[in-house]
Amino acid sequence: MNSAVLSPYHLTTREAPAMAALLLAGKVCTLLPVPLQGESRDAVAEALEHAPRYRRLLNNWLTLAPLFDTGVITTIADADDPVAQVRAAADRIGSEAPWHPLRPFNRQEIFSDTEQYLDTFAADLLKGGPDPGIALPACAGLDAFAVEHALPVFRAGHAARPVAGGARSVNVDGGSLAQQVEARLGEQLFSVGLPILKQAGARALISARAALKQQLSALRNAVEAATFHPTAASARETRAAGAAYGAAFKQVMAGRLNKDDEGGRRLTSAFVSLAARRLSPDAALISSVAAFNRASGEAARPLTGLAESGPDSSLVTLTVTVLDVEPL
Repeated sequence: MNSAVLSPYHLTTREAPAMAALLLAGKVCTLLPVPLQGESRDAVAEALEHAPRYRRLLNNWLTLAPLFDTGVITTIADADDPVAQVRAAADRIGSEAPWHPLRPFNRQEIFSDTEQYLDTFAADLLKGGPDPGIALPACAGLDAFAVEHALPVFRAGHAARPVAGGARSVNVDGGSLAQQVEARLGEQLFSVGLPILKQAGARALISARAALKQQLSALRNAVEAATFHPTAASARETRAAGAAYGAAFKQVMAGRLNKDDEGGRRLTSAFVSLAARRLSPDAALISSVAAFNRASGEAARPLTGLAESGPDSSLVTLTVTVLDVEPL
């Protein structure tokens, strides 16, 4: 987990997967909407003039500037960015037979016109992703990018909530249908409980990363081994590294929590489950088709025509679920 992929939706809302990724991962690669003709000063200036919601998005992301400046957040990996994979995902939804149920939601046209692309995508990011014609290609494209560069992808877990009988927190069905389906796909590699910061500002995150540098380095190396070279021993080492990080977090953050960060927000913590799974590279599309079929009352049926994926071409997800336990 020295590098990982994160959806720009999570980054915009600052929800748990973003907070976990920005603290735990060495670098976080995301998709930054930019003019399709390039990132020159003139192209961006023109886009800001003609796509007002793009301006609002960039203003939203201004608070993240220190994380971009220090290289914690990046939009490239190995000199590549995920924009091409996102366009390809939209094309696949529109043309490949297994994804036929998703075609009514597909909006390939927005990926060919800069003004429409930036304004529509920015609006969807600011609203948290209600348009599957935009959010799904973005998710599937980022997954393809992650597979190509052998990076894990942070995901949001569905809610954990207490049940009768005294259990503090139990994972039960919640979240979207697609989340429920994906949670049952593939192979679970490990799960570890970790404390993170909630809705923290960029400088608070940078400070915590520096204070926990040693423990985070050990945790990242353990997660890297357990996700891409999984064994029972590597899973145990990840839990041990997680426990060491958790103890250090409690000590380091004791005097910092419940005070205002640089943006005037109260700095608090949460305890999350970080669960790694190895999935098909098309997991986002597979789960979306299954969710569509379930919602429309159609019987579940296997998808045909999909290539088998081996360990070297599989998608690794790191699902972050906030647990119902007392914060530090």
